[in-house]
Amino acid sequence: MMRLIQARYYVPNNSTLVVTGDVKPEEIFQMAQELFGDWPRREKEPFVEFPLVEHPPLAKSEGVIIKQPYRT
Repeated sequence: MMRLIQARYYVPNNSTLVVTGDVKPEEIFQMAQELFGDWPRREKEPFVEFPLVEHPPLAKSEGVIIKQPYRT
């Protein structure tokens, strides 16, 4: 299931590369091209091709407190 999600949504047209620190932009652009330049884009946008499932809101929220002795 995780590989399916990765293949559908972890694609270049749905990704961001963030670089911070004392870097030279031209070097980062070159490295990004070398590392990710051949990563194929999806023809359709991932969330158009595979829309997220709409989940209805929970009818109510509840909790249970259980009081009992315990040993440490």
